Amino acid sequence: MQTLIRTPEDVWVGRIVAGDEPRLLSFLARPEIDALFVKPLSMRSVSLEARIRRGTIWIEARIGLETVGCRAIIFDPGELSATLSTFAVDPRVQGQGIGSLVYEESLRLARTFHPVKIRTDSWEGNVVAAHLARKYGLQQVDAYLDPARRPLGIRTVVYELALERPDRTR
Repeated sequence: MQTLIRTPEDVWVGRIVAGDEPRLLSFLARPEIDALFVKPLSMRSVSLEARIRRGTIWIEARIGLETVGCRAIIFDPGELSATLSTFAVDPRVQGQGIGSLVYEESLRLARTFHPVKIRTDSWEGNVVAAHLARKYGLQQVDAYLDPARRPLGIRTVVYELALERPDRTR
């Protein structure tokens, strides 16, 4: 594994802004990133371009100008929920805390919209995703088969963090 991080200060994590989309698209299109997903993003019905531009908020981790991690946040005002999606960390920096930094920033930003729950899912057997979900207080609430989304009988595991709705009458 190539080490890109020298100190935690080398990593920038935050919300992408207009103009950052091409860098994010390039990161997600890399074969080694695409391969992290069970079903690869390149094989899904929604294109990477549409996934990035569909009104989703994206968190990005960078070392210099190089993207090394990302996560999408999708808000559903009707359900008062936030879904954390499309979580990826460059294999060259896995195990160095990038995933935790992206997870923390995603949860922080999601909470600013005052959802009553934050959800995420992963494929059954993704030990890192399960560990990070539990580390940040999300509990497994469901597991199901969805052959269109995850082939070969791999179940989708859903994690959720229930939050108290702030009382705005005071």
